[in-house]
Amino acid sequence: MPDSAKNTANPQGTADIADLVLELVDHLDAMVAYWDAGQICRFANQAYKDWFGRGRDELLGTMRIPCDRGHRSAVMADSIPP
Repeated sequence: MPDSAKNTANPQGTADIADLVLELVDHLDAMVAYWDAGQICRFANQAYKDWFGRGRDELLGTMRIPCDRGHRSAVMADSIPP
């Protein structure tokens, strides 16, 4: 990235690209989250707080609630029956 673009986007040099991406994702109307293979929440955007009343700080590190383990397993294995 050219220095002029860095200075325009971040004149004080305090935020990095991760902060910028987080801010952009937090402004999406869609819920964006990531649970790892152990079903532990590793990321959730602001829409989760808007919809469920639980923000990122409350969700990170928590286990995903199994709503339909069979269907979710099929989705993860890419084997949903017709």
